[in-house]
Amino acid sequence: MTTKNIKNEKLNILAILAVSLSTVIAVLDSTIANVALPDIAKDFGISESSSILVINAYQFAIISSLLVFAALGRKVGNKRIFTLGVFLFAFSSLGCALSQTLNTLTFFRAIQGIGAAAILSVNAALIKTIYPSKLLGRGLGINVMVVSVSAAAGPSIASVILSIASWNWLFTINVPIACTSLLLCMISLKSTKNTENRFDSAGAGLVFMTFISFSLFMLGVTNNNRTEVYLGVVLLAVLAITFYVNQNIKGDSALIPMTIFHNKTFSLSLLMSMLSYSTQLLAFVSLPFYFHNVLNRGVVEIGMLLTAWPLATMLTSIVAGEVIKKINPNLVAISGLFLLSVGTMLMALLSNEPSNIQIIWRVAICGFGFGLFQSPNNYLILTSISDKHSCIASGLLGSSRLIGQIIGSALVAIFFNFYGNYGTVISLFTGAFFSLLSLTVSYYRFKSNKKKIILQKIA
Repeated sequence: MTTKNIKNEKLNILAILAVSLSTVIAVLDSTIANVALPDIAKDFGISESSSILVINAYQFAIISSLLVFAALGRKVGNKRIFTLGVFLFAFSSLGCALSQTLNTLTFFRAIQGIGAAAILSVNAALIKTIYPSKLLGRGLGINVMVVSVSAAAGPSIASVILSIASWNWLFTINVPIACTSLLLCMISLKSTKNTENRFDSAGAGLVFMTFISFSLFMLGVTNNNRTEVYLGVVLLAVLAITFYVNQNIKGDSALIPMTIFHNKTFSLSLLMSMLSYSTQLLAFVSLPFYFHNVLNRGVVEIGMLLTAWPLATMLTSIVAGEVIKKINPNLVAISGLFLLSVGTMLMALLSNEPSNIQIIWRVAICGFGFGLFQSPNNYLILTSISDKHSCIASGLLGSSRLIGQIIGSALVAIFFNFYGNYGTVISLFTGAFFSLLSLTVSYYRFKSNKKKIILQKIA
């Protein structure tokens, strides 16, 4: 590709902005409503535990439909799926803002989750088409920054909005942003040719039900409800085995071709993505309780302390996207996981009466490591498989992130139920263990790739 072509691709700012804006609101809304639950419960005259349906409806809708949309992207094109997602998100956000009952709000939150799933299912695949190969690392670095900062900034943004307006405005602000993004999508994103003649509807139904059962299981774990846990485990096991057998028989015509998991780099990278996001949520869900209940920090102060993570991630994710042009992405990912492990361990070993500075630099180390790992890891996921599987790879990447976040949040709930105020320390040590496990897997991935290259040279 010539320098001129690279510049032209690089200057496609509208396409980058369209994908980034939509990704921001889709990720932001996974956490922005948490802070408003007490206000929502008060307005509707319901218990705070009942209001959690507003969060669950969004999360479960995303996780259950994301891979379905990723597969549909192969048949109808990524642009159509993405623009459909943005439209659904804009429509449902307006519905959420105007809701007068919990049932109505929950319904529109589920639609909003479906729209977010359509957006997140193909956003990585779109990035692969927007950026030329020489700039793909930069594009993925920007995407990591957008996702990480949006997820982490949700509670802080919600606090600011709620200090001057009602909870309805948390959803109202999405409407003009989504409409702007929709317009940008229509004029800037390129349509792609259909690469699939058939759609595996049976596989889509199975993957949908499998993730619904996973959600039921995790909901039972979080609420310490044994009935939901046992039912979820049985359904999850039966559906997962059925889905695997169904997809294996269908080969390349399957919703998720099982052959792509034969690629060690791809499979191991997805596993590490899930573990790293579990680590992030283990810290982000548990630390506010520790800061408030044990260290007696105020809400605004807690927000400032945690902001060090997304700020550090924002810096290193872009840097990592550039560095992988010159340094093996595996080595960059290993260094990031090392920093993440060290940071979470240092947070777990924090003194009894730490200053804000002592907290901030530890949180920042976690953020630096997280950003340094995500960009090269995403790069390896998308470049380790053929272009025809880019859609499903994008969907699996998004699914690994969501599964990791759900697992991290559920573990925090378990640890607080069993260990009380010590739950934060246990959560952080668990996060450190996950990071060290990812570090081990990353080193194995590096050695496997190195051995493969040597064998190719000999051959």
